[in-house]
Amino acid sequence: RKRLGICLGLLTPLKLGLGIFDRRVMLSMRALGRSNIWQSQIESVQLVSANYLSVTLQIFPVIGVLVGKLVQYLNEHPTWVTTADQTMGSRSLRWGGGKHPDLRPSVRLVLLYLISWIKLSILLAAVFAGRHLMALVAIFVVAGVEGLIGAFLPEHNRLRRCTDESTVAATAKVCK
Repeated sequence: RKRLGICLGLLTPLKLGLGIFDRRVMLSMRALGRSNIWQSQIESVQLVSANYLSVTLQIFPVIGVLVGKLVQYLNEHPTWVTTADQTMGSRSLRWGGGKHPDLRPSVRLVLLYLISWIKLSILLAAVFAGRHLMALVAIFVVAGVEGLIGAFLPEHNRLRRCTDESTVAATAKVCK
């Protein structure tokens, strides 16, 4: 049992580095307690944990900066924040958004994750090819596409329902 805990601890940075924040990583990172203390959603805990890991990796010469950027880009969007545990999942606005009461990646989040891989690939191509200005323009264009997908592709039903309810409440206050 203790050996399993050590293995989980060693796999956590690897999984977090790839943007995977499942139940085991949440337990290892004490995500539920941190989200309660911070009064935040579980996705915020993922982003902050990835940023800490990224900064930590960047102290290593040459390769650390590249791996740190990989961690940052792949954790931009909470695509792989997944769990079927209600205690942890209920700390997310995406909880119960589909047919099943769990956290699953939506089509929108998978597309945004793939765009993060594209931006990372462009960044690596710029580093190794030396075409920095062209890569900057390409990343700007890809980020624009990312913004369009984020703005126009809907998220899960519960998140949309919460937004609709707040819009109705805000409209009712204006009308009074």
